[in-house]
Amino acid sequence: SKEAAATRQSISTITDNARFLFDFMARDLRMGGRGYDSDVWKAAWPEDSKTAPLPIEMDDGVLVVRYLDQNNDPVEVRYQRDNNEVEYQGEVDGQFEPLIGGVDALDFNFACFNCDGDNTTDDYGYSNSPAEWGNVTAVEITVRFIDEDPWGGQDQAIDAKQISSTVALRNQVSRLITP
Repeated sequence: SKEAAATRQSISTITDNARFLFDFMARDLRMGGRGYDSDVWKAAWPEDSKTAPLPIEMDDGVLVVRYLDQNNDPVEVRYQRDNNEVEYQGEVDGQFEPLIGGVDALDFNFACFNCDGDNTTDDYGYSNSPAEWGNVTAVEITVRFIDEDPWGGQDQAIDAKQISSTVALRNQVSRLITP
């Protein structure tokens, strides 16, 4: 009975953390690239950069998402895993803040339409890098949670739970389907 209750509590915590993380990240990812094809985008970023940055990039294990807000001001946010936490960095204070704990791994895959340029309609693939930004249409987020309080002294790595979610990049999708 105690073991069943502990298992239910663990699953509930992991589910709540996953839902919170995926919802939080989806908000930024769906906005990623808003205003990318405009002159405002090119002018919005610091003058010391030689070219306007890509809307989504991986920078040494950190996911960087950029977009223009409703006032056409540039927004840049970052997500990373540090120790057993997923952290978020926004523009307000520039510091990484923890979002959730109990995370053993955080990975991103980028769905890329027509990555090889042959214009076939069924040409979808995944990449670990958004290098071909023009064809990226979705981001798959995979999180592996560890049970921070395993029942009966079980090894945390053995009791890890992996959950994935895929977020469509609506600005990219609408850009690709609009002639």
